[in-house]
Amino acid sequence: MLIPEHKSSDSKRERISTIGVGLLFFTSLILLYFMPSSSDSIYLSLFRIMAALTLFGCGMLLLVRSNRSKLNREVSLKELTRKFSSSSMSREEIDLTKIPDYTAEQEYSSYLKLFLESLSDTFVARSAAFYMGGSTMSIQAAVPDEEFDDFHKEIAMGEGILGKILQTGKTILVKSFNEIDEVPDYLSDSAPVKSLLGTPVYYSQKPFGVLFVDSSAEDSFGDSDKKLMERFALLLEKTISQLEYIFNFHGRLHLISELHTSLLSIQRAKRIEDVINYASVACRSLIESDVITISLIKDSQKDTLKIYSTEGTKDNYVDGVEYPVEGGLHGYVFSKNSSVLIPESEEDGYFKPRFLSDEKISGEYHSYLGVPISIGDEIYGVIGLDSVSPAKYSDRDKAVLTSIGTMTGQAISRLKLLIEKRSQNLYDKTTGLPNIKHFKESIEKEIIRAKRYEEKFSIFIIDIDNFGKINKKYSQLAGDLVLKTVGQQAKQLIRESDTVTRYGGDEFSLVILGVSKELAIEIAERVRKDLEKSVLEYKEDYITFEIAIGVSTYPDDGETPDALIAKADKALIGHTQSKGGKMEKKFIIGSDKKV
Repeated sequence: MLIPEHKSSDSKRERISTIGVGLLFFTSLILLYFMPSSSDSIYLSLFRIMAALTLFGCGMLLLVRSNRSKLNREVSLKELTRKFSSSSMSREEIDLTKIPDYTAEQEYSSYLKLFLESLSDTFVARSAAFYMGGSTMSIQAAVPDEEFDDFHKEIAMGEGILGKILQTGKTILVKSFNEIDEVPDYLSDSAPVKSLLGTPVYYSQKPFGVLFVDSSAEDSFGDSDKKLMERFALLLEKTISQLEYIFNFHGRLHLISELHTSLLSIQRAKRIEDVINYASVACRSLIESDVITISLIKDSQKDTLKIYSTEGTKDNYVDGVEYPVEGGLHGYVFSKNSSVLIPESEEDGYFKPRFLSDEKISGEYHSYLGVPISIGDEIYGVIGLDSVSPAKYSDRDKAVLTSIGTMTGQAISRLKLLIEKRSQNLYDKTTGLPNIKHFKESIEKEIIRAKRYEEKFSIFIIDIDNFGKINKKYSQLAGDLVLKTVGQQAKQLIRESDTVTRYGGDEFSLVILGVSKELAIEIAERVRKDLEKSVLEYKEDYITFEIAIGVSTYPDDGETPDALIAKADKALIGHTQSKGGKMEKKFIIGSDKKV
C-alpha cells in the first residue's frame, strides 16, 4: 500500500471534542464577564476562580490541538512522501519479469484513491478530488465514494473556481462561498459546500490539473494550509511522472517482446508464403493501419510488382494484382530501396497515388508508411501501410516496420538460396531434368498415394545403347546433345502428371501413374519406337541411337523404391547384342519379357 490509511471516525471524534472544548471555553468567558465582581461571597469567589481556570485550560487545549493538527498534517505528508519514495513504483525496484502482466492503469487508479483519502483525512475535509485536462477537465478520482455522485464527470474550463485555478496556475482558498457570488463548478447538485482549498498540478512546467478539498463548514481551511496543499500537489506531480515512466517502459517492453516474437516467426518460416503471412500478422499486431499491402517483385526484370497479401479495407488492389514499379508510392519505395513516411498523401492539390499514376482514390487515404523488403542492395518487394487518418504513423512505427521488412528480406533470401541449392541437388545440369534423388522421392510419394487409394503405378528405366561409342566417335558435346534430345522427347511423350528424370549416365527414368503392368509394357514399347525415330544432325553427319527399357509395377514387382528400381534394372540388363556391337531388335521390357 502506497498511502497510510487514516480512520475518518477518529478525525470526526476529535473534531466533536474540539467543538465541546470550544463551547466550554466561551461559556466560562461569558460567566466571568457577567459575574458581579463586587460580591464578597466566598462561593462566588470560588466559582470565579474555577471559571478562570476552566477558561485558561480550554484556551491552552485549543492551542495545543491547533498546533497538533498542523503537526499531524506535516507528519502525514512526510509519511506519505516516505511511503511513496520506498514504494513498488520506484524505478530502481521494477521487477522486469513481472512487467508483461503489470496493470499500470489499475495501479494508477488505486494510488489516486489512496492519495485522496490521505488528503481528505489530513485536512478533515468533506471530500477531495483531482480533475485533469485542458479546455475540458475530466475527473480522475474523488473520495469518499458516497460523495462521488455529487461531481460532474467532465466540466468545461470557464469562469468557475476550478477553471480559475487552472488558468492562473495559483492556489486559491475560498473560506466561505457565501461571501462571493459563486458556486463550485464541479458539483452536479446543491451539495452543502461552504469552503474550498484548491491548487494546480503541474506537468512539464505547465498546469494540467486541479487538486482540491472542500468542506461543509466555513473557514475550514486557513492561509497556512496553502503551502501544505501545494506540497501534496508536488507529490502527486512526482507520482504521475513516475507512472508515465512505467507506462512508457511497459509499452516499449511489450512492443519489443511482440516484435521479437514476430521476427522469430518470420525467420523460422519454411516457405515464402509463410514468410509473407507472418510479416502481415506482425504488421497488424504492432502498427494500427486501415490497409496492409505486401508486394513482391514478379521477375528478374524488376519492373513489375505483384500483390501477395492485403489486409484491411478492400479496393481494386487485392491479392494477385500486378502493377508497374513506376507510378506510385509502393514502386517508389522499391526503386529507391528506402523507407518512406508521408503524413498527408494529398497536399496542395497534388495526390500521391499508392500504385498507379492514374489512381482515382484521392482523399480516401491520407497517411502512408512504406518500407522495402530487402537485405542490403538485394530487394524483393515492399510492405505498405495506409490510413484514412492524417499523421497516423510515427518514427517509431517506421523503425518497427523497417525491422519487419529487413527480417522478411532475410527470410526470403534464405529460402531462395535453399530452393536454389535444392534445385541443384535435385536437377541434372546437362538436361535440366530432375535427377535420381528426385526420382526416388517421387516414388516414395507415389507409394503413399497408391496405398491410400489402392492404385498402381509403373516405373521405366530407359537406356541409350552404345552411348559411349557416340561420345568417342563424335565428342562429348554430341553425347550431351543426344541426352538432351532423349530427355525432352521423353517428357513430351508422357502426361503432365507423370515424371521423367535423368537417372544417371546414359539412362533416364519415368514414373507413370495409374497403369497396370500390361498397359505399362505397351506404353514402354511406344516410347521406345518414338525415341528411336530421332535423327540428330551434327557436323555434317547424322546420329541415330537405339533404346532399351526396363519396367516394374507397384505393387506387383515391389512395395519399396529400392525393390521397384532393382526389378526394372534387372529387366533392362537382359538385352543382347550382336557380335559387331550393333544392337539387335530385341528389347527387354517388363519382368523377363521380350518384345
